[in-house]
Amino acid sequence: MANVTIYDVAKKCGVSPGTVSKAINNYSAIPSKTKERILKAMKEMNYIPNVGAKALSKRVYPKILGFSLILEWTSLLLSRPYSRRSLTPLKAT
Repeated sequence: MANVTIYDVAKKCGVSPGTVSKAINNYSAIPSKTKERILKAMKEMNYIPNVGAKALSKRVYPKILGFSLILEWTSLLLSRPYSRRSLTPLKAT
């Protein structure tokens, strides 16, 4: 089954995706009955927020991207035998 989006929830509730977004983010600008209807529909449809989209909207993607690159670089470095040798400390002779 495909992931449920705010567009799917909006269509079911007869509201705009922006209104669904405001309900998710607890804005006071929408009526409480509308908010309750949206939250109920989200629960019925098993809506799960997209973490990546949330990060992009909050502009934290450079941190996520940087962390991903560090993990990739580290795994690449450690997967090469010559890299592991270069990481071992030199022994005094």
